[in-house]
Amino acid sequence: MVIPPAEGPTLRGRRGEQAALSSLILAVLRSRGGALVLHGDPGIGTTALLEHARREAAAEGCLVLGLSGRAAEAGLPLAGLHQVLPDRQDLEGFDLLRLSLHVLQDLAALARDRPVVCLIDGADRVDRPSLDVLAFCAVRTAQAPIAWVFTTRGTPVEPIDDLPRLPVGELDAASTMLLLRDHGVTGDVAAALCEISGGNPQAIIELAGSLSPAQRAGEAWPPRCLGRGSPLRLAHLRRLDRLPASTRRLLVIIAADDRLAEDELLRGIAAEGLQLSDCEPAEAAGMVSFGEARVNLSPSILRSIVYTTATLAERRRAHRLLACCVEAGRHPLRSALHRALAAAGPDDDLAAQLD
Repeated sequence: MVIPPAEGPTLRGRRGEQAALSSLILAVLRSRGGALVLHGDPGIGTTALLEHARREAAAEGCLVLGLSGRAAEAGLPLAGLHQVLPDRQDLEGFDLLRLSLHVLQDLAALARDRPVVCLIDGADRVDRPSLDVLAFCAVRTAQAPIAWVFTTRGTPVEPIDDLPRLPVGELDAASTMLLLRDHGVTGDVAAALCEISGGNPQAIIELAGSLSPAQRAGEAWPPRCLGRGSPLRLAHLRRLDRLPASTRRLLVIIAADDRLAEDELLRGIAAEGLQLSDCEPAEAAGMVSFGEARVNLSPSILRSIVYTTATLAERRRAHRLLACCVEAGRHPLRSALHRALAAAGPDDDLAAQLD
């Protein structure tokens, strides 16, 4: 699919990523190929960066070919390749090596007229035969004016995991505030959304768009999390649904305290009758990490999604457990807050501690 140039929005906080893409395009203009895999969490903005690359490459006179991975077509062999080269009708009947060589010849022929830039969005959702062919070509065009940019959610997937990678992380606070200002949100309201969004661009845009006039004016409380119909929230819920029940129980405990220490989690695991191995599926999915004796959820927006989708009983159970695991002598306020959130009703002693 040949993609025409188009105007696009300013990307906040992505100078490093944009510079890497510009370097790739500059190289292909000088008849040197290359490849780059942009990977990050859902909503982090890899597709927006790909659009930036598309605009820059088209403005420089490159032929831009594109493919968008579709989960519904992931089981259809060579469906993705048909998006890149729709005029090639003889995709069936070739073994993958012969087909890869033919596609490589097709791309080389196109590149004789002008540089070619191939943009593969959502490579993790492209059917495997197509991805095999594209990866084969990507590693064999270093000396030709053909550049490749792949995007994936999470970590890169086979067979492109050996290509140069660039992780796309969360926006810092300053960039988040600028993006919120672009969407008409400033002041204390923007500061509140900055904390809730965790620097995820899609979350920022969705939260800004969900504000009522009273919320936007600071006359009503801002949302605590993404809305129930949020595409980003639903994407993360699908990821959570693939985890074992014991792992999801553990995530609720972690989400209930953003300052949870490793030793506190270990006490909670023992008290809840869970095993440390119950954490492994979430670790493998990149949702949980351990560092500086702290337990972290990634991306940051995942904390509010896990916590707000848990039932009231699950949240109270987590707080009751954490009230016992957090040492009151060392962390009196945190311990008291967990006791308060686990309480069934008013408690004068707790009120006095929190006063």
